[in-house]
Parts: sequence; C-alpha cells; structure tokens
Amino acid sequence: MEHDWNMEELEGQDPRRFTCDAAYTAPAEEARRKRQDRKRVILGTVLALLVLLLLCGVFYLGLSGILDEEERGLSRLFGTRVQLSSTEGETDPVPAESSVSRETAVPDEAAPRSLDTRIDLEPSSRRGERLGAEELYEKSVVSVVCFDSAGEMCGFGSGVSLTEDGSLLTNAHLLRGASSVTVFLSDGTSLSAARVGSDGVSGLAVLQVEAEGLQEAEFADLSSVETGSAVIAIGSALPGSLSVTDGLVAAREAPVRLDGYSLTALETTAYGGAGCSGGAVFNAFGQVIGILNAPLTERYDLGRIALALPMSVVKPVVEELLEKGYVSGQPSTGLQLSDIPLSAAAFYGLPSGVFVEGVFTGADAYEKGISRGDIIVSANGTEIGSLEELNAVLDRLSVGDTITLGVYRSRELYQIEITLIDLNAMMHE
Repeated sequence: MEHDWNMEELEGQDPRRFTCDAAYTAPAEEARRKRQDRKRVILGTVLALLVLLLLCGVFYLGLSGILDEEERGLSRLFGTRVQLSSTEGETDPVPAESSVSRETAVPDEAAPRSLDTRIDLEPSSRRGERLGAEELYEKSVVSVVCFDSAGEMCGFGSGVSLTEDGSLLTNAHLLRGASSVTVFLSDGTSLSAARVGSDGVSGLAVLQVEAEGLQEAEFADLSSVETGSAVIAIGSALPGSLSVTDGLVAAREAPVRLDGYSLTALETTAYGGAGCSGGAVFNAFGQVIGILNAPLTERYDLGRIALALPMSVVKPVVEELLEKGYVSGQPSTGLQLSDIPLSAAAFYGLPSGVFVEGVFTGADAYEKGISRGDIIVSANGTEIGSLEELNAVLDRLSVGDTITLGVYRSRELYQIEITLIDLNAMMHE
C-alpha cells in the first residue's frame, strides 16, 4: 500500500502527532506511581502509629493492673500524702482514711478454745515401741484446704491435732486470703474450721473445729533424736489427702531467719513438697518433733532438705495462741507495711524502702504523723530495702524501746523517733 505524503501539508504540524503514544504516557504513569507510593507510605505510617499507640495502651493497662493487684495500692501513692513540718518534733495530724482501727485490723475469727493450753513435751528417756509408717499415718495429721470468697480453692497444706476437742496447729501463710477453711481427717471426714490466732514471727497458726475424740499428737523435743536418726513426715501433698515420706535428721538445730526474724530450724530429708507445710515430722516412736514450714524451706533452697520448726520453738507460741489467740511481747512499729517491687520503684521514681499502707490509731507512729503513702528508708541508721530488713532491726529490740525511722515523703526525708508497741496485745484489748 502506497502513501502519498504531501510534505507541504506536513510542514508546521506538531511532530508529536507522529510519535508513539507510549512515549508520552510514560511520564504520566510515573507520576501516578509516585503519588500512589506516597499514599502507601502515609497510610503505612498512620497504621504503624495506631498499632504503636494500641500496644502502649495495652502495656499501660497491663502495668496498671500489675501495680494495683501485686503492689497493693501503690498507684494511689501520690494522693495520700500528709506534710510533716521540717521543724524537729512538729507534725501535722494524720488523716482518718490513712489510719487502721483495731476492729478492722483483727485478722482472726472468734473460735472456741480448749481450757488446757499446755503443750507437754515427752521426756527424752522414753523408749517405747517403735512405730512404722502404717501406724503413724493414722495419727493426728490433717489436710487443710482454704477457699476464697468465691468458693474457689486458694491454698492447701497440712495441720496437726493439738487436743481431742478440735484444736489444730498449722502454718499461718496457708490462711492468707482465705474466707473459709475446711479440714480433712485421715478417714476423709471434712470439718469446717475457724481461726483461733496466728503468729507473724514463727508463721504458726491455730484452728478450731467442732469435733470430739480426735487423735491428739504426742510431742517431744529434739533430745529424742540425733543427727542421722530416721524420721517420718506426714502432710498433704495433694488437697484433701495425706501422704507419708521418710528420711533422716540432717541437722538438729540450725540458725535461720524467717522474714527477718531469728529462729532455730530442724533439717530433715523427709518432705513431701509445699502441700506438706504445716505437717508433722515424727521420730521413731510416733512423737512430733517438728512442724514443716514451706516458706522457710523455699527461702534456703537446700535441695532435698526441708526445714521444720522444732517443738522447743513451737511450744511457747502455741500455748499463747491457745490461751489468748495471739502472741504477746513482740515489738511493732504500729504500721501496715509492704515491700516496693522494683517495677513500682522504677515506674514512680521511688527510693528503696518499704511502703506504709496504714497506721494503727493507737500507735505512737500515728501520733508522730506517719501516714499512708510514706516510705520507710532507714531504721536506727540502717538502710531499709525490704520488710525483712526492717524486721531484722526490730528483732533486736523490745516493746517500749524507741526506734528512729527515716521517712521519705514528697521528695523530702524526715527522721522520726517512735516508741515500739505490743500491737498484738493492743488489737485484742
């Protein structure tokens, strides 16, 4: 096919009319792609910011929940301050909401108690018939199961029968947070238990059940065993049932500390685990020589060796709990205190110390102006980083002694001298 081109007609025409369309659509396409890329970048940036904000919100809510639940009110720290005058000896009054009355502070329920509060330790000269695990299994050990206000199990452990009419010995830590306690006997019988009293130093507690004819334990001191003697431990490795383990006395009297207080412990290789806390260590004659203590065992982590409180330590505590429901003569600051976790200290920018959650109205600390939200950072010149360290200072003092506390408040440090009180006796007056 021939084309008759008239060159004269083509002269002056736009030469772009005779070029490939792609040559002129490429720049537009490139511009369109750049605009789309910019939109993608902007959209991606917005989405990334939204995701980041969402993650920050989740992290904040999670951290707030942890602080509220585990650090017991530290999120309200800055709303409960009471200013102390920096002039020595002058203080402002404590607000009513930061105080704790005796009525709201008493942790134990009213319960009937045995008239006989004495705990007899059999003489070491006794050499009766040796008992095997089969006989000991039926003797005087119970399973203790604790339930919260919703009826859910919140802890379990073991106990030892003190009297025929239902007084039982166990460990106080098992009862923390419990609204009700059920005791299971070796034959499977279940009984509702009430708290008679507890001791914060030894970690012991006494329960009472309505029962008669229980097999009460027979107790002996450590003179009935030697290092290397065979022993049997009975406790409740699983809730509602009893278990038996055997072992040896690893050490008769070992100096230990529990929550800052000095105690003497029996070391034994007979231990069935944390559920056996509050259970009994028996000598070869069926006599209880010690009460197992899981927090003490976990603190020292000696492998397969468990720690128990010997009856020489248990006896005076139990006798006072049976008689009065509390142990007298223990010095107290009159403050409700808790440790400050590292996460809370970092979050709020707090110093190392213990957090004041409340002040008992009858305490000298109340009169001196210490209040909820304060932080105790020292005691008698010793830096305090935990409640255990404060207890270690108190362990060297007596009721009526004075102690100088370093109190941190609103980025100021005050030295306040208070008189130690017998808080247990004051609460039960």
